[in-house]
Amino acid sequence: MISRFVENIPTPNLLLGLAGLIPFWVLAFIGVFADASLSEIALKTQIAYGAVILSFLGGIHWGMAIKNLEEATWLRMSWGITLPLIGWGSLFISTIYALILLGLSLFVSLIVDLQFTIPNKEYSWFRVLRIILSAGAISALFFVILFIS
Repeated sequence: MISRFVENIPTPNLLLGLAGLIPFWVLAFIGVFADASLSEIALKTQIAYGAVILSFLGGIHWGMAIKNLEEATWLRMSWGITLPLIGWGSLFISTIYALILLGLSLFVSLIVDLQFTIPNKEYSWFRVLRIILSAGAISALFFVILFIS
């Protein structure tokens, strides 16, 4: 049944996307179950990785505008730079708030991306992949929040 949902996703995109979830989950488990000093390093690293992923998601909008200039709207380009700024800001706040901010930002980013891609059937595989990867990343962040709060 799962294969039906992922069959249209290009294999490199699916496998590399899933591999991108590994740091979220490895760092989550280290952050929750390791001793205090290693846990702190893992959580700071998870926050930094989440910030990098938000930047990547913002960059997708710029990439789509390069491919099709009609997509280079003020709204889309502004959204594309908002995500890296949120990620960067998460590096300067307390761990629990940074994890919450990143989790919520990934969720909002998913909703926005779904809205931007709905009119174009060419992106149906991208929508499915974004849902899978966002669910994996967000659940890793909230797993940590659940255990450390």
